[in-house]
Amino acid sequence: MSPVIELGEMRHGESADEPEPAPPRRPPGPAVRVALLGVLVLLVVHAAAGPPRRPVPIRIPAPQGAAFVVRPDRVVVADGPGATGRGGRVVAAYRLPGGEPAWRFALTDGDHVLGLTTVAGGLLVTSSPAGDGDSVSAMLDPATGTLRWRHPGYPVRPPPAGCCWRTPARNVLFAPPHK
Repeated sequence: MSPVIELGEMRHGESADEPEPAPPRRPPGPAVRVALLGVLVLLVVHAAAGPPRRPVPIRIPAPQGAAFVVRPDRVVVADGPGATGRGGRVVAAYRLPGGEPAWRFALTDGDHVLGLTTVAGGLLVTSSPAGDGDSVSAMLDPATGTLRWRHPGYPVRPPPAGCCWRTPARNVLFAPPHK
């Protein structure tokens, strides 16, 4: 006997190349739904936040060549060589972040600023008369601009406990900070 191969029957309109229909698709499981919902919430929150904001710049009035000291709560500016003829030199503080004026300290007429720095919790301003004259250092309260003390000379490498000054009359003089 010869082997028989059953090919089946073809209905009208069917083709032999068509695949059988796929089984019906199951809906995603609960874990997939929660993950998709989480991603959607993150995208909505991120889009609502908008682009990152850049800090707003502030303008501090200062002449060219001015000396600056930036503290956590304010910027202190000492007039530089560009302030000549403005009716005296000043050291001024401006509040951060807005730039509002906090205080002003006027230097002696004719003095110009040589240096501005923070030392021993104070603001040290070194100035010199225009022309010949000895330099003078003044310690200001950084919060109020009040003069704590004034001393002839200019600072050199201050130690942690005080300040050293060099003057023409004496080579180096040490003075502890005054409170």
